[in-house]
This record gives sequence, structure tokens and C-alpha cells, in this order.
Amino acid sequence: MDRGQTLSRNFDGEGEGLIIEPQILWRESYYCPPEGRTKRPITAKVTKTPNNIAMLSISRIVECDRLTTGLNRAKYPFAMASRSLIIRTCDVGEFVFQARSTEERNDIVYRWKHVVSRLAGLAIKNDGDAITREFFRSHDDAGGLEDPWRVMENVA
Repeated sequence: MDRGQTLSRNFDGEGEGLIIEPQILWRESYYCPPEGRTKRPITAKVTKTPNNIAMLSISRIVECDRLTTGLNRAKYPFAMASRSLIIRTCDVGEFVFQARSTEERNDIVYRWKHVVSRLAGLAIKNDGDAITREFFRSHDDAGGLEDPWRVMENVA
């Protein structure tokens, strides 16, 4: 999870500020099979540019084996439904992710549902202080990616 950031338009802090919304970031990986038929291990490579989903654009997070229509095998022929989840957004579409196990998938779904609902609930409540404290970096914090589960500490 990349926490949000508020930016000012000029260096002296005056002018209208910009807000970068909290996002879920990931990089796609793909496998490079070894050349020939040697017994060298398969190496995973990742893309350079991360993909992102704005957290307030998420409309649904669901386990693939709970879908009434099932997993679209034309789009995702190799996804294991028992270990996969779908994140649907209101603007981009849907994204399928696969975890190492069913338990890990269930944990991911549970936690991300709570993080997204926490952000949406605070936005509806118009609690800007709590949103800033829990989902945005302070101006003096130059850190990168944060631990997404840390947000759960503030959820009662």
C-alpha cells in the first residue's frame, strides 16, 4: 500500500495543494524458462513500472470461488479459483490476484476489505484528521511503501 501524499504547488507552501490518493501498488512478474533442457532453476522477473488501484475506486473484493458466475476462464485460464481473489473498481475494471494458499487469500481479502471500508467510512464521515493520520504521509516523511496491515491497528 502506498500511503497518500499532499503536495503544495510551490516551495514556500502557498497556493493550492494537490492530493495523491492512497493506492494499492504491485508489479507483475513473469517466468523466464531456462534455455535448452538444462536443470537450471526458473527465474522470476518483474516489470519496472508498478500497476496501481486507487483505494477509493475499489467497489468489491471477493474470493473467486464465491462468485456465482464463476471465474472467466477465457480471460484467466490458469488462475486457481480456490486461491484467487478479484478486486473490482468503479473506473478501471477488475483485477485477479492469486495467493499461495486459500488461507493466505482469505486473510488478504479480510484485511483489504477492512482497510478500504475504513478509508471510505472516514471519508463519508468527513474525518479529515483521521484520514490524514492513518492514510497519508506527513510532509517530513520521505518514506516509500508502507506496511498495509499497520492501518488495521487503528480499527476497533
